[in-house]
Amino acid sequence: MNVKQISNCIFLTAIALAPVYLWKSGLPQISHILAVFAIGLGMFSHHYVYWNRSWIWGVVFVFYSILVGLVVFGLYSDRGSLLGPIYYLYDFVIFIYLINVYKNSGRSSVVAIFWIHIIQLIFIMFFIMRVGLESKRATALFNNPNQMGNAVLWATIIIAAIGKAIYNKWLPGFTALGMALFIILYSASRAALLGIGCLVVVFLIIIINSIYKFLKNVLHLKLYSIIRFMLIISIIMVSFSLPYFSRLPQERTITSQIKNQFFFITARFVYEKDPDDTPEGRGYDRIWKFPQYLLFGSGEGATYRFAEKTRFLGEIHSSWAMLLFNYGIVGLLFFLGFLFSVVRIMPINWFKLMLFPPVIYGFAHHSIRNWSFWIGLAILYISSDYIRLKQGKNIGNISHKYK
Repeated sequence: MNVKQISNCIFLTAIALAPVYLWKSGLPQISHILAVFAIGLGMFSHHYVYWNRSWIWGVVFVFYSILVGLVVFGLYSDRGSLLGPIYYLYDFVIFIYLINVYKNSGRSSVVAIFWIHIIQLIFIMFFIMRVGLESKRATALFNNPNQMGNAVLWATIIIAAIGKAIYNKWLPGFTALGMALFIILYSASRAALLGIGCLVVVFLIIIINSIYKFLKNVLHLKLYSIIRFMLIISIIMVSFSLPYFSRLPQERTITSQIKNQFFFITARFVYEKDPDDTPEGRGYDRIWKFPQYLLFGSGEGATYRFAEKTRFLGEIHSSWAMLLFNYGIVGLLFFLGFLFSVVRIMPINWFKLMLFPPVIYGFAHHSIRNWSFWIGLAILYISSDYIRLKQGKNIGNISHKYK
């Protein structure tokens, strides 16, 4: 094996070990350490560096976050103010490196990532079943259920995108969605359930669109006839399903346990009213209580500054509220500019829609620092690029190779 192959193997191993948390959240895990080592080797093995000019927005965001972090560290000497910017730098490098692995190694690297995530979902699902379905909030090898829910949500999106790009089929995505629904149900993560629910809607639209195209091309039916047909089928399926579920036995079977878990998560949405379920309990109130930070940002760390007006001094439980408050309107616009630069060249609108579930998840939890977001974003870009090349399309003079 040459250096490039060794680097790629180490990086793929890092992705495979992403669900394994050995230390507390916020600290680098074994997967992050391996990825750094792989990137170090990769710098000496890749023939060229692929770069898209529009990614400059990502560079600007990273450097702006570092600038804000340095200012806050200089004022308050809190090392926590530097951790966030370091993670954003690391995550952005991961995004660029993964795309370059694809550009230098081709289809094989993407196929490997596809199967890695399928194996991860199978492992997590059987781990939950092995440990026992009595646990109301499963975590597998993650530190908490929300981490697992976020990783599973992104794994489903990654499998669906690569499956469509490489194999031209949505079936892998549908299969992954089934496993993800089971896992996320047992995570009892409300944010992950909302995210996977949004993804279910995306897949339903894909199914309806596929049926419509099939019927339009083969049977030449009009749209209203198709909609009427789908409604009739849906009503029949619901009518036959409800009596079945009402007659389910109550013994400790897998079916009854899943049913009980469904009732548990429903109760979490309807009845659970913990202090951290309020805007104040999740740190959102800093936005309107400290408006002076909204333009340029407050930075991360040194949260004792807010003790006079707020009771929660932890990390804001929202990616988007965090970006707005910690890095201000300026930093938020830089990040959104980068996100838009990635999304705008995707030739398949389904891939664009698949970003909505993680966006929804991000309203309730801080997920942008997690490298699943950046790996998933890179895979959506790679899958779009693969399809674009197969179709012989060009996106203009915006991409360059540097030797």
